Amino acid sequence: MMPHESRGAIVLTLGEAARFVRVSEKTLGEMARENRIPAKKVGREWRFLRTALEEWLTGSGATSTYIVYKIGSYSNNITDGTVIYNGTSNSCVHTNCLSGTSYYYTAWGLSGTTYSTNITQIMATTTMGLTSITIPLNPENVPSQWWQAPDYTKMSTLPIYPLVNNFADAFGMPYGTIWMLFHTFGAFIIGFVVFRYSEYNQVVACISLTLCYIVGSIQGIESLWLTIPIAIFTVAVWILHERP
Repeated sequence: MMPHESRGAIVLTLGEAARFVRVSEKTLGEMARENRIPAKKVGREWRFLRTALEEWLTGSGATSTYIVYKIGSYSNNITDGTVIYNGTSNSCVHTNCLSGTSYYYTAWGLSGTTYSTNITQIMATTTMGLTSITIPLNPENVPSQWWQAPDYTKMSTLPIYPLVNNFADAFGMPYGTIWMLFHTFGAFIIGFVVFRYSEYNQVVACISLTLCYIVGSIQGIESLWLTIPIAIFTVAVWILHERP
C-alpha cells in the first residue's frame, strides 16, 4: 500500500510509519499513545505525517524547552515525573525544593506537540538551608557529545534495528540503554579479536577499543567521556608494555 498524499504532505498509516521509523507497530502505537511521537488519531487508527516523523528523528524544529524532574532517578518519558518548565528562557528556577535532596532533571525540545528524541539530563542537590535550584538552559555552552544521552534513532538504517528494539521491548528496557549495551559489547568483542590477531598486543587492542568508543560517540549512542578512562588505560598498558 502506498502512502497517501494530502495537500502535498505524505500521510502514513501505523504500519507504513513503523517501517519508516524501523520499529515494530506495537512500539510505535505505544509511543503515539504516550505522545512521544507526532501522530493523530483518526477514528480508531493512527495517522502520521512523514515530514513530522523526519523532524522528530532529527530533533530539529524545537521552539521551546520542556523539563520534567524526579527524585531518585531520571524520567523515562515526558509523563514520568513532574513538569517544572515549558518555555524559551535561558534558565529556570525550581523553587520549594527539599533541603539536602537530589533532583534529577530531563529536558526535551518541544515544537507544538512534537518532542525531540535527543534529551539532556542533569542532577542537582540542594545543600542544607537552600530550597531552590537554578537550571541553565544554554545547550550551546555544553559539549553535546561529552554527556549526550544515547540517541538510538541514528541506528535506524541498520538491518538489525527492529530486532534490537524488539529485544528491548521484550525486557522493558529503554532503547537508548539497549543500544549502548549492544555497542559496548561489540566494542569489547572487536578489541578481543584485534588482541588475538595482533599477536596479543595489548596496546593495539586498547587503541581499537578507544576508536570504537569514539565512533559510538559520533553515532550518538555513547558519551564521549567514556573514551577518557579507556585512553588512560591504553597509555598505562603502553607504558607497562615498553618497560624492560
